[in-house]
Amino acid sequence: MKCVLNVDAMIYVIIVVAILLVLGPVLWLRPTARERELSQLRQRALQQGLRVQCPAAKQIPWAARNPLVNPHRFARYSLGLDADAVNANRWQEWQGTYYQRADWVPANAGDSTEVQNRQWQWQEARQQSPAAQQLLAELEKAPLATVIALECRAQEVAIYWDETGGTTMLNAIGQFMQRLKVYLESVG
Repeated sequence: MKCVLNVDAMIYVIIVVAILLVLGPVLWLRPTARERELSQLRQRALQQGLRVQCPAAKQIPWAARNPLVNPHRFARYSLGLDADAVNANRWQEWQGTYYQRADWVPANAGDSTEVQNRQWQWQEARQQSPAAQQLLAELEKAPLATVIALECRAQEVAIYWDETGGTTMLNAIGQFMQRLKVYLESVG
């Protein structure tokens, strides 16, 4: 039995394989639709004056206390405070605290952002003024229901969320953080 090798066909096969070897890695490096969406969302956040971070798990203080939360799913959006303008009495209500959902768990094992338990808890017990309680009550309402933690530090306030909800959610977070900043910096 004689094997006939078609040289012309082999040349075309080699050319196609070579093209695929060149284009494969290039196409693999393209961002996914979700990555493009996150990039646009984070760009909008920067335009609103919010700083965006994707912190490591060890940098998220509340993550260690709640093993059911995957800290890699959440981004930290922060807004700087003018340290000279912060009202000292109001700051005492918030200083160095972490306000988080107690036993926050997605309703489904998938990527659902439905929250089973909507209770919030402070890292340490604090007496809140009615105005502060009203601000915190906003975190229970849609669209802010997917926020998992609120962090208050000397130079900034930050919110952790899973970056779902798109521009609507981002705008709600930006407005909430601006109201919180005004509250902390106002006298009276």
